[in-house]
Amino acid sequence: MARPLRIEYSGAWYHVMNRVAGRRLVLGEPQVTGLFLELLADLDTRFGVECHAYCLMGNHYHLLLHTPEGNLGRAMRHFNGLLTQRFNRWARCDGALFRGRYHAILVDADHYLLGLSRYIHRNPLEAGRVKQLDRYAASSYPAYVGKTATADWLKTQAVLGLVESRAARSRYRRLVEQGGQDEVSDFYRAERHSPILGSAEFKKRIRRGRRPHPEQPAHKHLQHLPSNTEVLTVVSAAWGVPVKALRHTQRGRGKRNLPRAVAMYLSQKAGRQKLGEIAREFGVGHYTTVAVTIRRLRDNLEQDRALARRVTDVETKLR
Repeated sequence: MARPLRIEYSGAWYHVMNRVAGRRLVLGEPQVTGLFLELLADLDTRFGVECHAYCLMGNHYHLLLHTPEGNLGRAMRHFNGLLTQRFNRWARCDGALFRGRYHAILVDADHYLLGLSRYIHRNPLEAGRVKQLDRYAASSYPAYVGKTATADWLKTQAVLGLVESRAARSRYRRLVEQGGQDEVSDFYRAERHSPILGSAEFKKRIRRGRRPHPEQPAHKHLQHLPSNTEVLTVVSAAWGVPVKALRHTQRGRGKRNLPRAVAMYLSQKAGRQKLGEIAREFGVGHYTTVAVTIRRLRDNLEQDRALARRVTDVETKLR
């Protein structure tokens, strides 16, 4: 039987799942969880794929992904392949880590984004693995409710924005932790379910080969994507250096190159530019150099709170 075709288009949302071969509980290992989260960050940096929720359940995982560039297949092949390679290196074994290719449900974000995030985050509770969801570390839920810091690559604004409350995190906690069934839970409890989680109108448009209506609530919460010129202009003003100095490599190391690194970082994070595009814009020979520069800046931001606040202020101006 032929494999079902993936439905891909720019701006699509997905619930992505995959199960470990042999039902091994390897995704619960701290080292493997670390690898998993590192590669989620790589999806953001390398492919511009946004992770809005995740949950590792020992022998399978759940992801809520948004693909501004419509490139789910390419991104997930990279993700699962690299995770398998790194796991095998760590476990000193070989062979497939997963039972097969990933399973992706196309999601009608207009109607089901909030409910799906609730379903993903409730998995450890439903499976009896934990009594308090905010203590389940292998999930994005602790970050959603403010129990832990939110990683740069984890996007919580779209879901929390749908709660429509000033105390969004507290209300979201109540929505997730309250009992009872909902439409999303019923969808996944079915013996066989559709590859599309959506309204009748959404499914009709997809089957006709048309994209859903662009004015979905989830899309309204997505932030403005600044151009490269905007990034350079705002960083230039914030650090008091000419734009020309940001575009071209300067001699010396350390803080003299900091504004240039910040401009690269914000081009990727706020502008959603690919590494190759950033490399060409900043006159860098290879995109891996950009990746290293951005990674080093992220490390600095984790250690230097003053710098982190300064960069956040610049990013706010861009958005």
